[in-house]
Amino acid sequence: MQNIMKSLGRLFGGAGGGGKAASGDPDGLYYYVRCTRCGEVIEVRLNRNNDLSVDYGEKGENSDTLSAHKVIVGRRCYNRIEADFTFNRGRTLLDKHITGGTFAEASDYQSATDSEAPSDVP
Repeated sequence: MQNIMKSLGRLFGGAGGGGKAASGDPDGLYYYVRCTRCGEVIEVRLNRNNDLSVDYGEKGENSDTLSAHKVIVGRRCYNRIEADFTFNRGRTLLDKHITGGTFAEASDYQSATDSEAPSDVP
């Protein structure tokens, strides 16, 4: 069962380092957050083509930045984690802010998912 879930995770979510596209997922930007309430590390995927919005000035003029806002809820608790990302036109991360959690590393996520995997020993 765990192998099926990992395969589905790779198919729909992939894996990758902070902001780096996963192998086979050129449109994905991956970030990791840790819930301040329960400590769960959650993988967040941004689609570089669909999730980023152009920032407009007060008079409607285009800006040189793109932004994304994500509301994240993990599996362990219902704490709302809100993350805001700002990118330049080349999709390079300029700034990020979070409430309800902290940013984590891909290695934290990998360690957490490895420790949750059931052992093969009966």
